[in-house]
Amino acid sequence: MTDTPSTAPGAEHPLNRHLFIADNICLLRSLNNDTVDLVVTDPPFGKGRTFTSNGLNPPLTAEELAAERAQLAEWGISDRKSAREANIEWSPNGGEASYDDIWTWQDVHQEWADKIESSHPTIKALIDATRLTHSDSHAAYLSYMAVRLIEVRRILKPSGSIYLHCDQTASHYLKLLMDAIFGRNLFRNEIVWAYAGGGVPKKDYPRKHDVILRYAGEDRIFNVERKPYGEHAK
Repeated sequence: MTDTPSTAPGAEHPLNRHLFIADNICLLRSLNNDTVDLVVTDPPFGKGRTFTSNGLNPPLTAEELAAERAQLAEWGISDRKSAREANIEWSPNGGEASYDDIWTWQDVHQEWADKIESSHPTIKALIDATRLTHSDSHAAYLSYMAVRLIEVRRILKPSGSIYLHCDQTASHYLKLLMDAIFGRNLFRNEIVWAYAGGGVPKKDYPRKHDVILRYAGEDRIFNVERKPYGEHAK
């Protein structure tokens, strides 16, 4: 248990409607067991590439940028170094920013490795197998994901659900990881998110979908979303 105030059934969670700019493992570890109904996560995909953004369009005005800088300063973030320590990307002018989705064993904290090895031998075996079948980089990525998903498993209510967004780069590895953490009996759906756009390769099939892995407890709450048929639907 932690110092986070507990909440009565039906009461609003004390952290609801808050935005935190930081590595989420710090927040996850501050939450009590069995207190969260829903986790939706769009983590790094482990693609081994650096991504660059052209920034917002339209760009921030000088006043908006000053307000953003003031807010970040309140959180102790005032330059690239402090931003990196908070696990966010720093853009000097509020415009172009880059993000590295490249993983090495230097990114794996010793604390993570010790926790996985001592308390989660199945995950340790999966990471070791990934080093053999894929690469050290992919295994380091799974280590990063594992320590966070372990905390998600702890804080989810028996009626809670997690939706994890990924793509073919690591979806099958993440499926095994989530089976090990949540239990394969709690796997509910592999949701395919198909999309258009982008180029079509001349010597291969196009890659036109992402994957959302859904796990939920035995006491899960599920409300089916329905839309009426259109006028000309058959």
